[in-house]
Amino acid sequence: IEATTIGYVLPESAEVTLTVYDMSGRVLKSATMEGSRGINYVELKGHNLSESGMLYYRIETDDYSAMKKMINGQ
Repeated sequence: IEATTIGYVLPESAEVTLTVYDMSGRVLKSATMEGSRGINYVELKGHNLSESGMLYYRIETDDYSAMKKMINGQ
């Protein structure tokens, strides 16, 4: 099983939303979780995503948002 681990750092505990998009901007997966202060990790398993190849993900809190790219080999 192919998997990608996404790490992020929070200055304080916060609700975090992770959204994965395909190249056309279609949402493939979205999840909201509670992130703790400090380093956090989320594991995405490739077989849970319907697309392979280049994908984008967005990490969001009330105070922060970042979009990054990743490759899913399924």
